[in-house]
Amino acid sequence: MSVDVQVIPKCAEKLGLKMHSEEGTEDKPCDIYWHSVFYEDMKDVVKSPDSWVSRFPGMKELARKVALTESIRSMQELFPEEYDFYPKSWAIPAQLKEFKEYCASKKNENWFIVKPNAGTEGKEIYLINSPEQLKSITDKQLVQEYMDEPFLLENEAKFDFRIHVTVKSIDPLSIYIARGGIVRFCAEKYVKPNSSNADKLNAHLTNYVFNKDNPSFTNCVTFEEEPTASKRFLETAFYQIEARGVDAHRMWHEVQMIVVKTVIAMVPELKLHYKNYFRDGPNQNCFQIIGLDILLKKDGTPILLEVNAVPSLMVHHKKNPEDPFTMWSFVGEITEIPLVCDTFLLVLDQLENHYNLLSSNERDVEALNHIASDEDNNSMKIKKDIKPHLYKIFPDRCGAACNHLLFLNEVVHLFTQFTTLKFSMTINLAAIKDFIEKCSLSDIISPEQLEEEYAKINYYFTGQENDTTTELPFHGFVQLLFHLARSKFGLHDNLLHVMQKLLAHCDSSLKNSS
Repeated sequence: MSVDVQVIPKCAEKLGLKMHSEEGTEDKPCDIYWHSVFYEDMKDVVKSPDSWVSRFPGMKELARKVALTESIRSMQELFPEEYDFYPKSWAIPAQLKEFKEYCASKKNENWFIVKPNAGTEGKEIYLINSPEQLKSITDKQLVQEYMDEPFLLENEAKFDFRIHVTVKSIDPLSIYIARGGIVRFCAEKYVKPNSSNADKLNAHLTNYVFNKDNPSFTNCVTFEEEPTASKRFLETAFYQIEARGVDAHRMWHEVQMIVVKTVIAMVPELKLHYKNYFRDGPNQNCFQIIGLDILLKKDGTPILLEVNAVPSLMVHHKKNPEDPFTMWSFVGEITEIPLVCDTFLLVLDQLENHYNLLSSNERDVEALNHIASDEDNNSMKIKKDIKPHLYKIFPDRCGAACNHLLFLNEVVHLFTQFTTLKFSMTINLAAIKDFIEKCSLSDIISPEQLEEEYAKINYYFTGQENDTTTELPFHGFVQLLFHLARSKFGLHDNLLHVMQKLLAHCDSSLKNSS
């Protein structure tokens, strides 16, 4: 079943939107095309430039574990103090040697979590405390330092936040965050991993689908049950966390900053994917709901675990495929239906009008009409301070603090000038040699040195030694620029500073050559 098949019809009905199947839309194009995946033939399906599509090309690939880590790695090198919210990570097999060296340098026992690159719902994840415990050294996967001191609440179970975010556009960048989120608890009490309990994943992984079948998992169907359930509202958890001494307002601000910085790290390649996909035709309006999983450290500091490009919006689950009965997610429905409704209103440019209308006409409405639940027949009074479920955090709110982080957008422009094919996602050695010549950088790197550095960088992405034939991805090109910037302008200067000098030098050289 699609991750959102249950929610979309409910939201369309609530807003008075008419739904069509994929087979036909009468004589007019749809205003919104909602798909669970991005189809390669999307341009043939969506023919109106005024329509909106619910997926960005490339978002799913860029949210995968290794690709996300590559994006954040580049930003960590440029802005180390601003990207300290992501655990230390190694892409396997390419960084197996570095991972082994790191483990050998540690005197105390450290635990790591191993995640398959394209895995979902906690599948095939396991814990290790030694490189020798890796089940494969050839499969593409991510190894991360395991955060073994999480913040705990009254049930002593590990938990994380699922933060829902709507990216309305990438150029210009427009990011909205949901006021309400979901807090997911492990079914079993947390104990630091050791050799005897590391395989008890119900104490270490918070994935709802992974935990819901455990006998200790506590489902809820009422507001009264929710504060002690295994799945709670974000607001409830914030209240409970603040009662234990953490400043919830500060924490929420830090979460918003993590959201913005993470999306910014993904934007350069999102732009390349977008331009590559629509290179032969008119651009399309794209938007996407994504989910960020945030863990609280023992001191209340939030860190990013991963990004889900297609977060589950299902509100009914079967414990197993043969079970005729479904389990209703009370918290999921009350959180996710307003999220999707507001996203529809946002792209239709009706979000503010919708809530202004509700606020100017005080009236009684069923709770379903405002926060989603068909099962709850209670009514509530809508007051004049009704706010949308979504609100903009970039460029509003976080823009002033984060605009400078869009630095790599300048590199996208440089990258696309030298790729063999227009808006290609990769660049080959011949194109880089052309770049070196036209940007007057031949004095700092010889052809032999360039091939050596190219192969060295490529090893990180492919795990193949002495490989100069495989083309470099965008962040491989970024790593090459880092090397050139340090070589030309000094190793001891700030990397961002020397990169700014390098880009200015390249811009000047290209203008002169033109």
